[in-house]
Amino acid sequence: MQFQSLQHIEDIEWERFWNPKLYVENSLGEPQETVWQTLVFNWRGEATVYERRRIKGCFLENLELDEFPFDTQVCNI
Repeated sequence: MQFQSLQHIEDIEWERFWNPKLYVENSLGEPQETVWQTLVFNWRGEATVYERRRIKGCFLENLELDEFPFDTQVCNI
């Protein structure tokens, strides 16, 4: 499939080309997810697809509070 112009980006069947099975391991319940793609062409006319995701929900993370209030935490998703 060749991309003739940027006018037809909405018509691309993204799942034919990129369909990762991503999930957030520490989510509680079903988070709300928004996914969108951006198509960028370089100077040679080669296309790169960028996929972005916005995930909203409740997540579980164990906190280590031994050095509270001077501790630092890592939030894994």
